[in-house]
Amino acid sequence: MVDAVGSEIPQFRPSFAESDFAAVSDQLATGMVARGTAARLFEQRIAARVGAETALATSSGTAASSLAFAALGVGRGDEVLTPSLTCLGVVNAISRAGATPVFVDIDAETLTLDPDAAAAAVTDRTRAMVPVHYAGHPADLDALATLATERGLHIVEDIAHGLGATYRGRPLGSSGNLGILSFHGTKIITTGEGGALVGPGALLDRARLDTSFGVVAGEHPSGFPDEDVAEPGLKFGMSDLQAALGTNQLGRLDELLGARRRTAQFYNARFAGHPALRIPVVGDDVTSSWHVYTLRLRPEETNATAEQFIRAIRSHGGAAAHQFFPVHLTPLYRDGQPALPVTEREAFLIVSLPIFPGLTDDQLDREASAVEAALADL
Repeated sequence: MVDAVGSEIPQFRPSFAESDFAAVSDQLATGMVARGTAARLFEQRIAARVGAETALATSSGTAASSLAFAALGVGRGDEVLTPSLTCLGVVNAISRAGATPVFVDIDAETLTLDPDAAAAAVTDRTRAMVPVHYAGHPADLDALATLATERGLHIVEDIAHGLGATYRGRPLGSSGNLGILSFHGTKIITTGEGGALVGPGALLDRARLDTSFGVVAGEHPSGFPDEDVAEPGLKFGMSDLQAALGTNQLGRLDELLGARRRTAQFYNARFAGHPALRIPVVGDDVTSSWHVYTLRLRPEETNATAEQFIRAIRSHGGAAAHQFFPVHLTPLYRDGQPALPVTEREAFLIVSLPIFPGLTDDQLDREASAVEAALADL
């Protein structure tokens, strides 16, 4: 999400505590800043937190996406179902694997992959689908799992927004599917850049080869791995320096989630009664991580677009931004794509407000006042 240039209130700012600075300093003092024991510890902590069999810390969420499709053998001639309201990096990873991204419409309330639309899009070439837990709200995993079982599909969950969210009492990442996490500077916890792949050990063993140039054992004191090179692997792993920060940030996850939840409750209470706005809805039996707070305009009450709303909020000293532009409408992917009526309607009604930990009561009040003043202008 792009910061609102010139705004008094940042669109986003990462949350760092003294313990984060100490963790990085302590790791620097060890002299071990490339991939090693700190990265492995971070992987163990991530797997434990999300309830996955294992985890692999990567250089980015996009790297984790590429490793996921490689581990599943997704390639040329295959199709992968994905919402269009998603990060471009995931769609690019599908394309770079040689597969075809097939864009599927979303649920109008949760903005996550619509299981019925996904079922209608399955063909004999479909190998996988990528439900996005948009803004931190879980997708309908049970319905998607039923579809996957019936049609023999893999599920790769995009949990970049969803660390700490739960689906029917279970943390996202614990379903047994492959899952992609991101620790970019704008995410719930951060390592600056970075990500993780979580899921079954057998699949991650294959992906792990791309963190060590294809060397099976990964550590060779002699420096000559010889016959242990299993394939021409790459170097997509996370460094110990990043992992030290990530481990400490992960230890603060409940604190960070609580701050986001309180901000969401403030916004909900402030905007619930406005006739031109729709506040986010959290479904039954799920919890949101509140990675993004999305207001939506009601087209029956206003002719304004989200872009006009954003500009008006900024003109009153607030912060606001778009989260994603629909990928199927970009020049790279729009040729031959089917219409996605829900995506194309909702994407241009959505406005994201600041929700990062560290927002002061004064900033929140000024942000809400800017939103209200902007609505009066529209």
